[in-house]
Amino acid sequence: MYQKMKQTLSNKDYHAHPALGSSTLKGFLDNPVLAYNRYLRKEKTEPTPAMVFGSLVHTLTLEPHLLEKEYCIIPDHLCTASGVLSKSKLAIEELEKLTCKGEKPAILKEILEGAEKIANIAKNYKFELSFGSKVVRFTIDDIRESDQVEFEPSYFCKIDGIELKCRPDMLIHTDQGAIVIDLKTAEESTQKSFIRASVNFRYHVQEEHYRTVLAENGIKVLRFLFLVVGKKDKTAQQYEFLPSTRELAQSQWLKAFNQFKKAKEGNLSNAPFEDNQYNKEVLIDLPTYAFYD
Repeated sequence: MYQKMKQTLSNKDYHAHPALGSSTLKGFLDNPVLAYNRYLRKEKTEPTPAMVFGSLVHTLTLEPHLLEKEYCIIPDHLCTASGVLSKSKLAIEELEKLTCKGEKPAILKEILEGAEKIANIAKNYKFELSFGSKVVRFTIDDIRESDQVEFEPSYFCKIDGIELKCRPDMLIHTDQGAIVIDLKTAEESTQKSFIRASVNFRYHVQEEHYRTVLAENGIKVLRFLFLVVGKKDKTAQQYEFLPSTRELAQSQWLKAFNQFKKAKEGNLSNAPFEDNQYNKEVLIDLPTYAFYD
């Protein structure tokens, strides 16, 4: 059943697909007009070094066989004695060929070694999940070859004529439903750090988007886990949102989806910017994490 609306796509092809993903949708909660203009222009955000590093960790953890296909590991002869890329004309020209004119990120060996250490922490993290009286324990490598596990599958659906997409990092199918594992790299894996990132990047809305698309494909999500690996503290920790947060996420997802619908129908120009008015006093209630030691 779960293959009904699934496509086998590379990471590049998935992001190029015009269906509405969670990253684009979340932008409609901040500035709907700007988000829709970017969507129409198919604007590409230039990845930051941190984003490239995070993607590299994902590949090494989830699909290590794709490393050479998706990345260019800079050869030693193109680097200086200090390990940085040479700025000579010959080196730049050769690197352009190796990266297919910039289509593949160029990775220094030092960066690769750092990403491998973080990926090993993720792969060796010992999950322990409770289902009533039953406890399940596993690592990513333990279940890598299982036919019940999918790594980065691409799922699609249509709601009110709008095509949506999602790409879970890991999807574990069980008789009762599915477990989603979403891998995040961060400076630290602490609870305070994760809460801040969740607020900034709206991880709860991402979860709701994935749940919605998967539900349309007949997949009931039992558990949605965020596995956070810290680059500084070199540890990993799993997190899961409580039902109360999920209820708020549902309303935020629906608000963003309706804003997108208005934009497609040409009605966005008259929509009020509830959170983006100019020259108005803004009252702030600090979140709980602000008071943590």
